[in-house]
Amino acid sequence: MKSSVLLSVAISSAILLGCGGGSESNTNSPTTPIKDEPTAVLRGIAIDGYLTGARAFIDYNFNGQWDEHEPFAVTAENGQFQFMPNELAACWRFAPLIIDVPVGAHDSDHGVVTEAYQLSAPPQFTSEVTGSARVVSQGNRMNMPIFKGLA
Repeated sequence: MKSSVLLSVAISSAILLGCGGGSESNTNSPTTPIKDEPTAVLRGIAIDGYLTGARAFIDYNFNGQWDEHEPFAVTAENGQFQFMPNELAACWRFAPLIIDVPVGAHDSDHGVVTEAYQLSAPPQFTSEVTGSARVVSQGNRMNMPIFKGLA
């Protein structure tokens, strides 16, 4: 348990550093610059059966809920969603992707959702992104991150 907490703190610290921070720069260490603005559309599919009417969002502040400053998209038929480049901050890949599935959303396998739940995909931590995401639940409704990957 203790090592799990330490790992979470280490990952959170790395994410915060990757998303911005101080104005100091160290010219002695090589870095790979992160572009200021994403240039590709980020597309994904929410699956637990295809989910229609769910909210996909990038959780920049790691609080597990959508906030007004965070980009979101509502899943369409077949679970599809997308974020346009102008909606994403440069650090989007360092934050989790969350799908809020409300009561009344439609699951292609189980029909109308009668109990709200959430799916999540962990931060990506890579500079190579093709712009497709697949969030998979496989029946898990315990708010555990189940992730097929960004590909």
